[in-house]
Amino acid sequence: MRGAHALWLLALTSACSCDDPALGEARSKLSTSTQRLDLGRVFVGTTGRGGFALSAVGDASLRYRARYEGDPGPGWQVSPASGFLAANDVVGIEVEFSPLLAGPSSAWVVFESLGTIPSTVAVELVALALDPPDCEDGNGCTQDYFDLATGRCVHEVARLSCDDFNACTGNDTCAEGICLGESRSCDDNDICTDDLCDPRTGCLNIPTVSCDDGNPCTADRCDPNGGCSSSVLDDGTPCDDFEQCTMADICILGECRGVSLPEGTECDDQDPCSFMDQCVMGDCKDPTYEPPGVGDLKFLVELRTGAGATYNPLIDRNSSVFFGTPTGVAAVNRCGERTWTATIGPTLFSGAVSLPGVLSVPVEGRLVELDTETGEVIREVDLAPLLQIPGSTTSTQGVHLLDLAVRASGGLVASLWAPEPAPGRGLIAELDPSHVLATPLQPLGPRHARRLAIDADEAVVALVREGGPQEAEGREQLLRLGLAGLPETTWSSSPRAGLRTDLALGDQGEVIWTSGLFVIDRTGTPRALLPAPLDPRWISTGAPVVFGGRIYLIYRQALPENGLLATAGYADHLLAVTASTAEIVYDQELPAPAERASPTVDGFGRVYLLSGRGTLLAFEPNGQLYFELEVPRIGPSDGVALTLTPDRVVVGVTEETVFGVQSEGNLGSSSWPRHRRDNFATGHR
Repeated sequence: MRGAHALWLLALTSACSCDDPALGEARSKLSTSTQRLDLGRVFVGTTGRGGFALSAVGDASLRYRARYEGDPGPGWQVSPASGFLAANDVVGIEVEFSPLLAGPSSAWVVFESLGTIPSTVAVELVALALDPPDCEDGNGCTQDYFDLATGRCVHEVARLSCDDFNACTGNDTCAEGICLGESRSCDDNDICTDDLCDPRTGCLNIPTVSCDDGNPCTADRCDPNGGCSSSVLDDGTPCDDFEQCTMADICILGECRGVSLPEGTECDDQDPCSFMDQCVMGDCKDPTYEPPGVGDLKFLVELRTGAGATYNPLIDRNSSVFFGTPTGVAAVNRCGERTWTATIGPTLFSGAVSLPGVLSVPVEGRLVELDTETGEVIREVDLAPLLQIPGSTTSTQGVHLLDLAVRASGGLVASLWAPEPAPGRGLIAELDPSHVLATPLQPLGPRHARRLAIDADEAVVALVREGGPQEAEGREQLLRLGLAGLPETTWSSSPRAGLRTDLALGDQGEVIWTSGLFVIDRTGTPRALLPAPLDPRWISTGAPVVFGGRIYLIYRQALPENGLLATAGYADHLLAVTASTAEIVYDQELPAPAERASPTVDGFGRVYLLSGRGTLLAFEPNGQLYFELEVPRIGPSDGVALTLTPDRVVVGVTEETVFGVQSEGNLGSSSWPRHRRDNFATGHR
């Protein structure tokens, strides 16, 4: 910008002609309180201010004047630009910066004494000019602007006419910041039509189907005046009794009857896990297969899983389960059959994420992506060079990719850790939607991000721990990287020592943190959620689960006999509290420990949990036991996260097995505990 724009020059005044006998024999020199003044970020249209002290150090007075050295950027002013200083006197120099254009700006101002002994001193002035952010919130009922005085977006509610983009309303008007319209009536006064309204197109008057009596051997009609009527079809009229094991269906005396197919005729009972479907006594079924009932084991696959697999079973919309192994990744289909194995090296599967058709898996310092249908490697991205120190010859070997989170765009956010040079350093990086270009996002110094999340504002939420991943001791805190240009949306919590913690995201953009169970809003304001008299030191949980206005987690309660955490001195509880008031909905003591386990919740509000002794427990929304099942060949487990498939099967991965238990409900919205994933390979949308 030097020499390219009109400058706001310093108003340099001429030296005063007043007589001063001490001036000619000046034995003082100029000095400033700083050599560099940084005014920070200044929005275009405002003025940033700062200052420093200029003094005459010595035994004589002197006069001074200021000048620029080189070509300063536009918008700088310094005053007073000239003056008189007595011996050892000090004057405050005021600096103002009023930017015209966005970008970095700097200026060197030099002060020189006007005496027989020359003295000069220079101060570098720097600032970053920013354009005010676009405060448009997409709400036609607010007037949005950026308040230069406060540096914040303002959204003023206005009473305006508006459009709620709903063809089923009219006379739309803003009310308290919300566009509301009056409902339209679509009644055409015809009893033979169903009168509906499509918000996109408006009224629909569809010929009614409510006259269908469910009998394929009757003709059902609707008279606009008389209503529904039915008449029996003639005998011999072809029909369909919707039975797979009959043929030649015809109407006889108003009933649809068919001729039974021979025993053993092949058919399809629509169950993908039965393979020998045939007609047996008029029913289509597999005589060798009994479909599981609610609470029954559907499948159990014995194999050894890898690091982090128990905390993060990933499911796709075909109900396949993906998990880490000691040598890579494996897949089990909805029936418990192992479909493929990919040998890609030891994974940290607790950090894996999924997008439609793609698994993104941490393997040491690399991101390895697999095709979910075949297990073939699609691409590999080496992220270790992001932690290479510029100019250093130190190897980036030993770098580890710890966790991933998915943006709405399909891009990824990654947590990295390099143990060398000591004491090590962490980094949050970002990958573009193609997962090819990786760039640094936030250096962490000698800390690492154990968990990453993307909240409703697309801000990054990180659970940060001091030291490296292998260190047992260390404090943890939450960090939010908020919206660009709005510093109030970026915050960090106070560091807390204690057990390893976890997080979940609430429905309103808040973060639930298990360090004492705090809920922290978008601006970083914390609120304790753990009800009295429960002790925050006894939370011993994996990620909490948020669903239907409730938070579910495992709580460890010291028994009154000794009050200490000993082998027989505690009991684990499934705790359900309201997310708004911290009221206890229920507190269910568990028959066995469940340390660091994460439950899951179905759409009916039922909660499923695996105890440390291999018992699957299911609870009704009121906390009553729904069912329990001793899952075979599961020993004591240290932390297992459960999820649900689209086939309504509760799935868990332990160190030795992958199991599925039949239930009634699909996964509840927002109930998957880790980072807004819906766990069906669609990112988090």
